[in-house]
Amino acid sequence: MHAYTSIAQRLSLALLMCCGAVQPTVAQVYRSQTQAFAGPPNAQLVSFAALKKMTSIGIENFKPYRVSALLNARDQGIDALCEQIGYNGYCASDVPRVYLEIKLDSTEKRGQLYDLRGQRGAAICATVVSTPRNVNGNMNLIDFTLGACH
Repeated sequence: MHAYTSIAQRLSLALLMCCGAVQPTVAQVYRSQTQAFAGPPNAQLVSFAALKKMTSIGIENFKPYRVSALLNARDQGIDALCEQIGYNGYCASDVPRVYLEIKLDSTEKRGQLYDLRGQRGAAICATVVSTPRNVNGNMNLIDFTLGACH
């Protein structure tokens, strides 16, 4: 038997041995891969209404210091978020999507915590952690740190 270092791992193994292997749902796997956070120190929690005023909703051609990030905010909330956050592509299923065009014309936006709970029940926050670049005409998507809003 493998050496398990945590009590949680031992309990998981015991449950599997006693009750049979149960496949976790996509939501459970996704939830386990996201972190809960309250944002960086002194970060302002921005409502979706305020975010709308700061951003353009939709898709635009690349402009310097701007970036489009695809967030899939389905009615079910965080469980239905696309796993390809930061991936320049589309989710497989045809569901309502939210496109955020975040203006990053200053370093003030870096570390900003965006509260997306107001959009179709999505319980998710996104923190801007880097600045986009235009490389050979190709847009590099902004990096987000994602997690449950607290």
